[in-house]
Amino acid sequence: MPLTLRVPLLGDCTDEASRRPAAAIESLDYEQATNQVFLRKQKRQEAGSEQRHLYGYSGSTATKVAATFLSGIAIGLSAATLQAGVSLACRYRNHLLASLFQGSGTLGGGTAVRYVADSLQGLPLVFLCMLGISVTAVWLVTLVVFYHSPKASGGGVASVMALLNGNAIDGLLSGRVYVTKLLGTATSRMAGLALGVEGPMIHLGACLASMVCHAEHVLYRRFNLHRRHPRDKAEQAPAASNDFLFSNSDHRELVSAGAAAGLAAAFGAPIGGVLFAIEEATSVWSRKLAWRCFLCASVACFTLAVLHPRSQTGMLSFRGITALTNVQWLIQLPLLTIVSACGGLLGSAFNIGKSRTLSWRKKHQGISWRLLEGASVAALTSAALIWLPAAVGSCLPLPDEWDAADVIRHNCGEGQYNDLATGLLSSSVWVIKSLLSLGSDAEPVNNRLCSIAVPCYYSALSLGVLSVTYLLLFLLASNLIVPGGLFMPCIMVGSSFGVLLGLLLRQLLPAWWSIQPGVYAVVCATAMLGAVFRSSISLVAIMIEGTRGIDMLFGIILATIVSNLVAHHVHPNGLYESELEVDSKGGTCYYLRQEPPHALRSQAAEAVMASPVVGLAPLERVSTVLSVLSGTSHNGFPVLVAAKQHHLQHQQQHQHQHQRQQHDGSTASAGRSSGMLQGLVLRSQLLVLLRHGAFCDERGRYISVPVQQSVAGFEEALGCEMEAASQASASGYRSSSSGSGPEESHGMLGELGPAPSMGIGGGGFPSLDRSRGTAAMPEADVLQAAGAAVEREVEAGRQAYLNLTPFMHLAPITVRPHTPADRVHHLFLALSLRHLCVVDWHSRCLGIITRKDLDHAAGSGWWRATHIAPTPHQSPRAGSRSVLDGSSPQAGWTQSFVRSLAVPPRRLMAALQTAFSPATRSPVHADVRGEAGDATPLVPAGRPAAASADPAIGFRLLRHAMSEPAHALLRGVDQQATHDAQAAADVEQQL
Repeated sequence: MPLTLRVPLLGDCTDEASRRPAAAIESLDYEQATNQVFLRKQKRQEAGSEQRHLYGYSGSTATKVAATFLSGIAIGLSAATLQAGVSLACRYRNHLLASLFQGSGTLGGGTAVRYVADSLQGLPLVFLCMLGISVTAVWLVTLVVFYHSPKASGGGVASVMALLNGNAIDGLLSGRVYVTKLLGTATSRMAGLALGVEGPMIHLGACLASMVCHAEHVLYRRFNLHRRHPRDKAEQAPAASNDFLFSNSDHRELVSAGAAAGLAAAFGAPIGGVLFAIEEATSVWSRKLAWRCFLCASVACFTLAVLHPRSQTGMLSFRGITALTNVQWLIQLPLLTIVSACGGLLGSAFNIGKSRTLSWRKKHQGISWRLLEGASVAALTSAALIWLPAAVGSCLPLPDEWDAADVIRHNCGEGQYNDLATGLLSSSVWVIKSLLSLGSDAEPVNNRLCSIAVPCYYSALSLGVLSVTYLLLFLLASNLIVPGGLFMPCIMVGSSFGVLLGLLLRQLLPAWWSIQPGVYAVVCATAMLGAVFRSSISLVAIMIEGTRGIDMLFGIILATIVSNLVAHHVHPNGLYESELEVDSKGGTCYYLRQEPPHALRSQAAEAVMASPVVGLAPLERVSTVLSVLSGTSHNGFPVLVAAKQHHLQHQQQHQHQHQRQQHDGSTASAGRSSGMLQGLVLRSQLLVLLRHGAFCDERGRYISVPVQQSVAGFEEALGCEMEAASQASASGYRSSSSGSGPEESHGMLGELGPAPSMGIGGGGFPSLDRSRGTAAMPEADVLQAAGAAVEREVEAGRQAYLNLTPFMHLAPITVRPHTPADRVHHLFLALSLRHLCVVDWHSRCLGIITRKDLDHAAGSGWWRATHIAPTPHQSPRAGSRSVLDGSSPQAGWTQSFVRSLAVPPRRLMAALQTAFSPATRSPVHADVRGEAGDATPLVPAGRPAAASADPAIGFRLLRHAMSEPAHALLRGVDQQATHDAQAAADVEQQL
């Protein structure tokens, strides 16, 4: 009966572990596969048989440096454009509101129009105008983000951190996200939302670096710089000589540099941007990465300084502050500590409120809820911006140090300004500078009669209302899906509250204390940032570079330390840790922290791993591969070779299953679960082999090879396309699912072919088969087409195999079962691993560890940033002992030896009872020797030992009992020697 190969659809899988939503969360491949194709290629390059284009070099190093420079220039241009757009939008909005405050005399139209304008003139008309602008802008951005670019929501810093940690997030760094983020940030500021531009600049910098990486790769291929000149024309193939300019590791370095440059351009702080990348953004650090981040950040800051003159001295720089002496710092140390603690409490309150609001938003999904919450926040923001200044704000005379174009008049008379309206509606950068400069030479308070009763720049009531109102508006706006940053709002809240405390202390304390409100504003703003983001070194550098306040280094360091301590005891999670959830459609990402959780310190690798494994043979049937790919969602499969003593049994089981499949038409065997580890093959590699029909016979010979191409060239071409699939990772050959159900999580496993969403491997990799071109091909179609091809081979009386030996990773990282789990955690981060095999001392693969397994083993705790991963599939292997017992052959005879130690006491009691028993002597034991000369049994059959009354038998029992441990030990040594010799012979035969 011919084989009826049934390739089930992904929704038909019976493996419950493969149908969970977590299967859609994948990791990036950073490890270079060391296979036979790669080794041949490397050997050929070392032999000098390939020509280079630039004086003996490929030019890839110079190209990467050029990519770093271009990324820095592009990030500087984007920062200047964004800042100019935000300033222009806010200026026109304020100009429109100011013109409406002057009345309806300038409005045309009929009598009805003038009547409505006269009745609504003043605050009602201004509020309606502000409400219309805010709601329209928020709804527009919400619709664009929800339907067009979901990854552009929020600040995007946490998503960039998750990507650099190794999570594959599709479309996070695409051009669509860049445009939406840039325009959405400016629009949200025009709507009056309490958001900034600094967080989006980090995301925008990462997007630009990724797009520059992709653009240079396209140019690299467009001008055929990847082509070499092989000696033999037959070695040429469409993809046989592809070199990929940027690997996943190179892309990660450029994205890290882009994130650092984005923050550096936002604050004008290149050193702070580099330190931020070290401390927060990236999970892998090196000297090369540090140099690339510094170069990109410096170029971005230089470009911004040329295009934006106000950025030459720092985004928040101010002058005229009087430097405190060491004695003054020491005297004011208790006051500064209290102010820092207050800033830490404000930051913790924001984090607590955001986490509570986030939990409510999870229960209410959908565009309707997003539009409703956007309209509600816009309405509250508009009411606060218009009605609060009119009710609480103070009308103060315009100081000589200020420009009339920077303040908001609101409902005040000519030559006056509303201090609360200025703080809420004016440019946030200018407001923060004015707060930080209070008490300096730029805004002196000593030579003027300034007090709580007679305010000079801001009244105490307006400062208190500004800090509380802005904190609430900041909390509400930060939970929307509109793009926006959180750095500037934190500085706004902290600086306004710090100035308020400074003015109160200046009113209460004598003049010789030399209280400068601006110093306390800097300290409280730093404390607010430290409590919200839990940064330390990078925060100090950002504040010093951004404000050019090197004289306040002591206060900034003090605020950072105190705020982190206070916030840690109030709310342990920082903002980024709380935001490490991907959007609700994509599920959660599994973020590995720099320090392993405490739960991993008491566990071993055998308790963390998923077992049994789903492996393949070096020469595997195509039907088996199809069954494995369609029945599981795994991305890595160990290549296993059965031991010699189990090879015959495994072959018989395989034949029995094959006959059963022919009888009932079921699928082939789902791989093998035991054997010696020979290598590791990825799912994308198997898909490439299946798509191009690289089938072999039972001896490993290819059934068909393209014309004018040798076997080595054919394998190298396949290897190059596998490398393309590996570099594209989840974005190309297997994209993450956006569904949460079984059908959704398996119905969109991605497209087989080029995918430019991450900027790696984009631009179209040529296919080996000219007839198929470079069009993408779904994975389900690949499996169905391969299944049809296998059926044709079976009908022709042949079996189709896949030869995995030339392509499998020959040097996968492995650990022993007893390796501590925290060390496994460090290995994953240090080596950027995706799969980690657990093997015993005979190289038998016992299980596989992924980041999802580590996340699940970490358990629950205050440190957790995302949902806990599902339980890894673990089950005892058939016909084998536990993992602990099977980890070493010494376990069996060692336990036997330990059990033998209990024999002497038991046998001793039986021998004494036999020797001194008063029972009569049994005739059966009259002779010690039997007729054949063999030793008489120690205990007669059918009678207990205690029933024998012969003293000679009792002493024989005693001697045997005392010698039992020695015999057990000798037997164990012999068994171990035999086992070692057999294992060495098996390994030699396999090699």
